[in-house]
Amino acid sequence: MKKHVCIILPVIILLLFSTASYAYIPYSGYTYDGFARAVPSAVGYEPTRTVYKDASGTVFFKSIEDISIDKEGNIYLLDSESGRIIKMDQEYRILWILDKFATSDGIPYTLNKPQGFFIAGDTIYIADTDNSKILVLDQTGKIRKEITKPKSEIFPQEKDFKPQNVLADSVGNIYTIISGVFQGAATFDKEGEFIEFYGSNRVELTANLLSDFIWKKFVTDSMRDRMNRYVPLEYINFDVDKDNFIYTCTARVSNSLGELRKINPVGNNIWNMDNFGDLEVNYSKGSVVDTSFKDVEVDEKGFLFALDEARKRIFMYDQDGEAVLIFGAKGNQMGTFQTPSLIESFHEKVYVYDSTKFNITEFKPTEYGKKVVEAIQMYQDGKYIESKSLWEDVLKRNSNNYQAYVGIGKALFQTGNYKEAMEYYKLGGSKQQETLAFGEFRTKYIREHFSLFAGIIVVLALGGILVINRKKLRIALTKRGMIR
Repeated sequence: MKKHVCIILPVIILLLFSTASYAYIPYSGYTYDGFARAVPSAVGYEPTRTVYKDASGTVFFKSIEDISIDKEGNIYLLDSESGRIIKMDQEYRILWILDKFATSDGIPYTLNKPQGFFIAGDTIYIADTDNSKILVLDQTGKIRKEITKPKSEIFPQEKDFKPQNVLADSVGNIYTIISGVFQGAATFDKEGEFIEFYGSNRVELTANLLSDFIWKKFVTDSMRDRMNRYVPLEYINFDVDKDNFIYTCTARVSNSLGELRKINPVGNNIWNMDNFGDLEVNYSKGSVVDTSFKDVEVDEKGFLFALDEARKRIFMYDQDGEAVLIFGAKGNQMGTFQTPSLIESFHEKVYVYDSTKFNITEFKPTEYGKKVVEAIQMYQDGKYIESKSLWEDVLKRNSNNYQAYVGIGKALFQTGNYKEAMEYYKLGGSKQQETLAFGEFRTKYIREHFSLFAGIIVVLALGGILVINRKKLRIALTKRGMIR
């Protein structure tokens, strides 16, 4: 009996450790090829845990309107219903709860259904929505500044000042998305003075808009007033990186283009008006289900995570707006969502809050995901040879990663191997890059074989001259009696 126990016990221990080492991932990975078709892929991020309350079990994550994580990894939750901010460490141990606020004169102040906040060092910015204010305060609750509706000619005075989200850049400029205001993000300087609207969306050119525009040229004023009025799309959420580039998301657009934008410090979108999110059309109960972004998060490495509320997924993009990884799904298991509404990151981890499940799910990159991210970073740092070997490793793990083919092509292009680069661009379905590589290959080939081409041109030129002057030469020789 003892002999059997000695044999069985190690087997049980081995099975237990094996189970703990391989977490179940409740969704399949996929990516898109050069023809915008979904193809299977290795999974880039996996769920690691789901949290419903703080470590002591006293604070449940309900009525959370926003989440933020500082540089030390402390997690802040904005409890809109209770009008408070909860600060926790990485193990969800409460560090403090800020529920008492006061003006600079010491007068008590109560938040009224705030919808967004932003942490910058010791400073907290709050979009105090139903109080129609933006607050700038310290972490003791003392309000340093209150920003109200600007009295400016360029600010629509007929609109209520209902700030939904707020952030600040590295020089202290404050940006806010205001409900019902379509001119872009309202911008204030660090003193709270209104500057301008920043990064305005443009009106989408659609068939209906074009038709109405033509008809308005021929109808009466009263008919024109009854026709549709077109306004730019309203931003839903935004985030800022260390270089003060602001990333925005728009929930839905009729042509499915430009849902995400990367806006430079002067207010211009530097990403192409591409189709972000899922590229293939999906249907549910006879209706089209298109990507609808709810929140965006840019991590410390410059990667953008866009949260799709409609299809319950997270899309990861690089600095050029190229899709990197896709993860998440709809469901009730760990790693799936019902109503994903907020996304944050810290180092490698990604945090998603579900406003139906009232929980936070943490994700970390798989080994495959780490390789992809590392390869992109290597290339961006100018380490082309190193990035090539990493992309080759990625292809061994997932031959359907078309970004890897393009990545190898870029590395080959940067090292002057244009012919090989063309082959990899073709495999990756990048016609534009393939054409560019072909142009460089042609130029390089002509330059390297210039003497040969020059010799051929000289011979052809001399031959042409001889052919042209053959008749004249024959006449001259005949006159001299050299030929008959």
